[in-house]
Amino acid sequence: MREKEVFGGDSQQILTYVKKAILPGVGGYILFLWILVFTKWIATFIHPEEALKLSTYDFVLPSIGFVIPFLIKFLENFKQE
Repeated sequence: MREKEVFGGDSQQILTYVKKAILPGVGGYILFLWILVFTKWIATFIHPEEALKLSTYDFVLPSIGFVIPFLIKFLENFKQE
């Protein structure tokens, strides 16, 4: 009962909204990760004595690329017309 009051619909509708928003989120993550790896790869040509190193943070940072498109697509479902 509380879900209907908060979201204005049932939980199945919310699940549908999440499913629709995941694909743009994953696309944003992959794009952000690709740009990050590409710039590091280009940097190895500028400084050839340094090897291409990827750390854990290089995979955490692109989560920004997931969150922003995910939230935009998810919240588009709730805008007033």
